[in-house]
Formats: sequence, C-alpha cells, structure tokens
Amino acid sequence: MCFLSFSFYGNEYGKAFYLVDSLDLSLLHKNELSFLDSCLDLYHKQSSDTAKFAIIRHIVEESWNANVWPKYNIWLLHKVEKKLTETSNHQVQNVLKGYKADCLSDAAYELNQLKGDKVKAIAHLQKSIVLNSEIGNKRQLANNRMNMGVMLPFVGDVEKAIFNFSEALRLFESINDSIGMANTLNNMGRLMLVENLDLEAVKYFKRAEEICTASENYKTLGLVKSSLAQLSVRAGQIDSAIIYLLSAENMFKSINAERNLARCYFDLGEIYLNEKKYELSKVHLNKSLDLFLRLAISKGMLKTYILLAEIEIQMGDLREAKSLIDKAENITKTYSDISSTIRLLDVKVEWYQKRNKYKKALQTLMELKTLEDSSKTMLNEQLVWEHQAQVNYEKQQAEVEKDFAIELAKKEAEKSKQKIIIFVSVLGLLSAVGFLVFVFNRLRITRIQKRQIESYSNKLKTMHNKLSIQHDEIQDSIQYAERIQKAIMPPEKDMLVKLMDAFILYKPKDIVAGDFYWMESKVIEDTIYFAAADCTGHGVPGAMVSMVCASALSKALVEEGIYETGPLLDRTREIVIKRLEKGGQEVRDGMDISLCKLNRKTKELEWSGANNPLWIIRNNMVFEEFKGDKQPIGLYTDPFPFTTHTIKLDDKDCIYILSDGYQDQFGGPKNKKYKSKRLKSFLLEIHQKSMEEQKNALTTELQEWMEDTEQVDDICIIGLRI
Repeated sequence: MCFLSFSFYGNEYGKAFYLVDSLDLSLLHKNELSFLDSCLDLYHKQSSDTAKFAIIRHIVEESWNANVWPKYNIWLLHKVEKKLTETSNHQVQNVLKGYKADCLSDAAYELNQLKGDKVKAIAHLQKSIVLNSEIGNKRQLANNRMNMGVMLPFVGDVEKAIFNFSEALRLFESINDSIGMANTLNNMGRLMLVENLDLEAVKYFKRAEEICTASENYKTLGLVKSSLAQLSVRAGQIDSAIIYLLSAENMFKSINAERNLARCYFDLGEIYLNEKKYELSKVHLNKSLDLFLRLAISKGMLKTYILLAEIEIQMGDLREAKSLIDKAENITKTYSDISSTIRLLDVKVEWYQKRNKYKKALQTLMELKTLEDSSKTMLNEQLVWEHQAQVNYEKQQAEVEKDFAIELAKKEAEKSKQKIIIFVSVLGLLSAVGFLVFVFNRLRITRIQKRQIESYSNKLKTMHNKLSIQHDEIQDSIQYAERIQKAIMPPEKDMLVKLMDAFILYKPKDIVAGDFYWMESKVIEDTIYFAAADCTGHGVPGAMVSMVCASALSKALVEEGIYETGPLLDRTREIVIKRLEKGGQEVRDGMDISLCKLNRKTKELEWSGANNPLWIIRNNMVFEEFKGDKQPIGLYTDPFPFTTHTIKLDDKDCIYILSDGYQDQFGGPKNKKYKSKRLKSFLLEIHQKSMEEQKNALTTELQEWMEDTEQVDDICIIGLRI
C-alpha cells in the first residue's frame, strides 16, 4: 500500500487525508489522483457533515475507477447510517436518507456489474426504492425502477422486470426527464431482444432514438445505435451493424463515455473476427482492452483476451495466443461465467492442436464436453448456487424485516406487540413464496441453458473441421507470399556489403510485412540508392502494397532513368497510383519512405522523404533531423513535388533512416509508446559503437521495452557510418 507519505503537486498527503485505509494510490492515473486530491482537499476544509458527504458523493459519481469509487461509496454509506442515528431533525434526515439511497443504488451497481451477485444487488435496490419513496425523490426512484428492470431477468423474473420498466417510464414522463425516458425505452428494447421479440424491440429502440435525437442525448443515442447493431447482426445485415457501431463510436467519443466506447470497440472487433478480418478485429479489440484494463472491468478483459487469442491462433502467432490464454485464465480465478468458460476451453483445444499437443487437446476437449453435456453436474452446481442464494436471501430478508420492524415500532408504538408479530410472520411467508417462485425460474433457466450448450457443442465440432482446412490453406498462402516478398528485397548480406559499415534492423509484425528495405547500386558509378519504406498496413495486405511500391521505385530509377531523389519519388507516386487504380476503384493505399542517394567518393548525400525522416549524428554529439514532406506515395488531396535535400557528409557521420514502427511500439511500466524523442536519445548514447553493436543494442532495448506486450507494427531501421 502507498500510505506512509505522498507528495503530489506540492502537497504532503498522509493516510488520514484519503479516509479509506484500503485505497491503493499506485493503481491510479495522474489525472484520477489529481481529481481525488482536489476533492479531498475541499472535503477537509468543510465544517458541515452534509457538505462533506456531498463531496464524497461527487467522487463516487464522477470516478469510474473500480479501485476508487466502490470504497468511497461504502465509506459514505457507513457514515450516513451512523449520522442518521444521531439526528432527529426531519429535514436533515431526509437529506441523509437521499444519500443512503444513492449509496445503496451504487452498491447494487457494484454487486451486479463488478461482482456478478445479482441477488444482493436486487436486495440493495429494494432498500433504495423504499428510501426514495419515503422522501418523494421521483427521479432517483425512477432510476431504481429502471435498474431493477435490468437485473430481474437474470434471476428469471421477466414479468416483474417489465413492471419496473413501466413504472420507471411513468415516473420519468411525470418529471419530463427525456434522458431517463430514452434510457428506459432502450433497456426495454434490449429485454425484448433477449426474449427474441425483435419487432417489439425495434419499436422501443425507435422511440428512444426519436427522444435522444430531439434532446441531443448522445450517450443514450449511442447505446441505441449499439442495440440496433445487435439486431442487424442477428438479421445477417453486417454492413448495417458496422455503420450503427461506427456512429455509436463517434457519439461516445464526443462525450468521453469510456465504458460505452470500450463495449463499442469490443462489438466491432467481434464482428470483424466473425468476418475473418483479423487485422481490423485486433485494432478494435486492443482499443477495447486498453479501456477495460484502465477501468478494471474483469468481464470485458476476459472476453477480449479470449477473442484476441482466437485471432492470434488464426494468424499463426501461437506464442502470443498462449500469453493471452494465460491472462484470460488468470481472470477466471476471480471472475467467470459459463459462456466465457466454454469459449476459453474451445480456444485452448485449438491451441493445443496447433502445437501438436494432442494429449493436452484431448484432455481439454473432455473438460469442454463435460461442461457442455453433463446436465447432472450442471444441475448440482445450480442447486448449490440456489442453496447459497437461499441462505443469502434469507439473511437479506431478515435485515429488511428487522429494519421494517424497527420503523414500525417507532411510528406505531401504540399498536400491540401481537400485530407486529403477525405482520412480520405474513411478510416471512410472502418471502418464502417469493423464493419458491425464484427457484422455479432458476430451474427453468437451467434447462434452457442446457439446450443452448448442446446446440453450441454441435456447432463447435463442425466449426473445428472447417477451420482446420481453412487454416492450412491460409498458412500455405502466407508462406508463399513470404517467399515472394523476400525475392523483391535485396539480400541483407549483399546490401550490407554495398553500404560497407551499416546495419539493418528488420522485424516484421507478422510473417510478411508492409515495411521493406530497398537498394539499387548499378545505375551510377560510385553511387548507391537505398531506402526504408513503410506501406499501408502490415501482414498480407501490407506485403501486397509493398510489392507494388518497390517495383514502382525500381522502374522509375532503372528503366526510366530518373536519378534525382525528389523527382524519383514524384514518378514513383504516379506509377503506384496508376497500378492501384487498375481495378476501377479509388485506392488510398501507398507508402511512406526515406530515400537516400549516396556518392561514396564525394561523400555527398541526396535525400528525399515522404512523411519519414532522415537522422544524422555528427561530431559524435550533434543530432540533425531532416523531416520528410507531409504527403505519402499514393493518393493525396493536394499533392506537391517532393523536396530534394543535398547534404555534405564527413567521416564518422552516422545516418539513420527508418519507419515509424520502433517509436510507436507500446511498452514500458505505463504501457505507452516508445516515442521518437526516446529513440533519438538512445541513438546518441550508442552511435559510437560498431554498427553490429548498435543493432544488438536496439534489439535488446526493444525487447526490454515490450516485455509481454505484443508488437504493434512492422519495424525497419537502416544505420550507416561514413
């Protein structure tokens, strides 16, 4: 823990300042810590308890970090309950009851979303409903009813869920709360969607969409778009689903709704995965994972790790897939659900098969089959859960009865003890009947889940066979593409011989790459042309573009005799655009490049760049940077001629040309980009070493920076000493 002493923004903060003993400041980002410090600084300056409570409520409402707000919410709940016993002022009591109701509602959210305990969550919401009814807070009562409607279907009570939604909608309409109305309608639509009542779902979504558009409620409108995307996927309208989700993404971004944005990225990633667009899927899933990790959402992290592991298996990176599987399994130690467990086991089976570990694959397959087919085991587990739920329910009901009995004694002291006993007995009887209904609904859900799992098992077997055949075909194609790409690039040994004192650091992200290095040395005597280029994308699509660009560069130089670097890039751009437009469509693929023409005798360097730079270190300490023109080799809105730079070099000068892969690599203690500033400083540290030692140092630095982080892009750096 981090509580001996802290110094942030010029102030010394100790344990008492943060109020909560279990708070771990090391888990907070700087902006979150700044927000917390400013609120608590104001808290300690207040003399009124209600003013202090308002500040803590602000922390709970504005913070989404699961390591922060639940702790302050429970802290506040205890303080408010204690204060309620100490005051008799009716007005103050109502204020405190409002705080308590809010705390109970947030505690219900934590139990439901973060801990998966819907029984306790519902009990907390019931208490919040009672308090908000007492003080006449219609808005919060409506929110309670809406949240109750969201939770009740998970314990099998759809009828009560619809009743609570209807009550919430009525209350929101009575206070003209358009945001509440839209949220309720969206949730009602999602319930209809789960119940396979698609036409009813569309009606609710369209009503919500109209209200959101009129009131410019972008958050709920984004949620509605996400729901409509789910309906589109179900109907097989994938393009429509993607359009809905991209629209939702823009809305969530505009209001910085990170939780919703994370789910939006996940949904896009899942759609692209199902469409076998693995690169697009990885981009969106990694975006969602970044947000899930930052917001500490276990469910989102688990599901995202599983999908990313599936992608890596399909793309052949079994090492990365294993790392992702391990991360997913680590989460299941504290959080799990049956659908995620089934999918994770299925991914493990496929991973073992790819590694030819058939014994392990068979063991995992048996584990999967046991989970899918053993209704007896599932029923026993369900009964254990129901027994525990019964124990929890009885405890919670006893607490409710106790609270109610105390209130009844205060308000109706003149009534006889016998009436109180009769009332509590009736309440207990009703609770028992309610619980029997609850158990019946759980058994019904268990039977439905068993049928779904059996269906899923059959689909898995069929999918295994298809994927095995498709994977072999894809692997053969990728390996052949690798051979073709290697054929168009000069052999590294030949290039190093021509450059004399140099190194090439080339690390494709996948088997084939969008980055490539290029050289021509037989055009002009004593002159060598060489380049480091970065084409659109990576993997197979990037490799295809690299072949077009490399051949265009050689054609412009060797066949057409364009020797000056600027005009050479101008002509290369024309050839690339023409070749990529042959299909009759406008294609915006192309490349960034750093192109050199070096005369070994005169030590004169001619250089041009498209977005990518040239770096020179002179006199063992002076760092010079030449920035490329801000346009690619490819289609561009306002193209202009590329600039030709002529530079006189001296002995021992070191020059570097590179793509952006190295500096864009994520890693380090805070999982941030390496950045060009850090790379420049590192080159200054190592540039006096031999070129081979520089390459090794750069490789080691990259490995230490990445640790367990995956490589995000192709990497290409060429270093040369004059």
